[in-house]
Amino acid sequence: SMKYFILGSFASAFLLYGMALIYGATGSTNITEIAARVANPNFPALLLIGGAMMLIGFGFKAAVVPFHVWTPDVYEGAPTPVTAFMAAGPKAAAFASFVRVFVLGFPLVAGAEASGYLHETWITTLTVMAMLTMTIGNLAAILQNNVKRMLAYSSIAHAGYALVGFLGAGVALTAGKRDEAIAAVAFYMLTYAITNLGAFAIVTLLAQRNDRRTEFEDYNGIGFRSPVLAFSLSLFMLSLLGLPLTAGFMGKVLVFRPALEAGNEMLTLLVVVAVINTAISAYYYLRLIVVMFFRERTTEWLAPKIPVAITARISNYELRICFCFVIRNCFLGSFQIMEIVREIREKLGAEWLPEIYRTKVRTQRTRAHHLEITKRENRSIIQHTLLGVELKVGSSRFSCPDFSTARYLQIFARLGCQEVAVPYDITKISTLADELESSWQKSLLLLEEAARDKTAPVRGRMRSNLIKEIREEIGEIGAGSLMPEFKQSTKQRTS
Repeated sequence: SMKYFILGSFASAFLLYGMALIYGATGSTNITEIAARVANPNFPALLLIGGAMMLIGFGFKAAVVPFHVWTPDVYEGAPTPVTAFMAAGPKAAAFASFVRVFVLGFPLVAGAEASGYLHETWITTLTVMAMLTMTIGNLAAILQNNVKRMLAYSSIAHAGYALVGFLGAGVALTAGKRDEAIAAVAFYMLTYAITNLGAFAIVTLLAQRNDRRTEFEDYNGIGFRSPVLAFSLSLFMLSLLGLPLTAGFMGKVLVFRPALEAGNEMLTLLVVVAVINTAISAYYYLRLIVVMFFRERTTEWLAPKIPVAITARISNYELRICFCFVIRNCFLGSFQIMEIVREIREKLGAEWLPEIYRTKVRTQRTRAHHLEITKRENRSIIQHTLLGVELKVGSSRFSCPDFSTARYLQIFARLGCQEVAVPYDITKISTLADELESSWQKSLLLLEEAARDKTAPVRGRMRSNLIKEIREEIGEIGAGSLMPEFKQSTKQRTS
């Protein structure tokens, strides 16, 4: 504990001092503003020194070589539940901050000497550190006879694997590729945290009070005496190894892909080193499985009693690992869909439908019109009746003074908006309806282009997310006070 306290204090001092130097070089602590000013810093030397000191601080928090020496002793000395928390929570948080600061705060700016040198320096440094982290972590884990120390060196190696995706995000040429790589790192840390928590939960149950059973020889022959625990621990080990059909395998595939697609020779070599290290790690992960199922036990074994709540939690972890493709699709799919919607918004710019509503509708004298729509995206039609023009949306009908107003309201009814601002000046409604309809059709064309290689369910989710984003933004803009002139003519249609 003293080693961790002293080293942690030094690392925190490096991190804080680096932040102070970055502030002195750019005049800001906001990551977005730092990224904008990094091309022309006040003091380039402070920028480079500050970046190096922050790298040391984050390297300690993430247990990256050569700032890893505290990890094995702390993991072994701390109570196993505390070790499980340290292996999952702080490491994931450290990587989240690490990626956010370096990838988003220190980007490569074309034509900027200071920015280019800083970017090239931290990319090269982290590449070397990633190679050393994976290699030293795996080779040291082979020599361990204590399960907790083995998992400690395993966590060091996994920090190296995560750095591969980190670097893929750092060298990405487009914002889409960068965000995809960041999502891959986030998914990898999620699967690592779930697997590690499950593994340490089994170790806690087997170690019993005061962590008495944490040596490899304590696991001899327990495979058939405690089959639930042994099978669960085996599954967690195989996921940490990265065996196909486990979450660990999908995580490694996702973090390796951005580095390979970058076309950078240094990162390609890094991926090769990562694959070799994955093969090396098979020795100590499979060793524990062999010890549990293929070694004779020479001492008495009392199987621990497992509370029902813990059994349910372990089963939950196992299901998450076994159904890794579901986790991947839910996590990465949602992230990528949000990114596609963001790109559509950026491409349309002033033609983005909520932007037209904000700048051309809400700037006029308007009153709110309430649309009672029970379902989203109901089919809407405009029809002429003896009483005038009527907009029919599902089972709801709305009387309108003219055809232009009906077209205008139809656009918002299609999006599922509950309230919408309607200009008092009806001569401008027709032009606004044309602009809004044009914006909506352009959004659908861009969405169709982005979803060309997607499956039908994914295309449906993308369309739903686009509609939701537009609807929520219109709701945030607001519609003003209620307009009494328009009233819903028929509430519901009888079946």
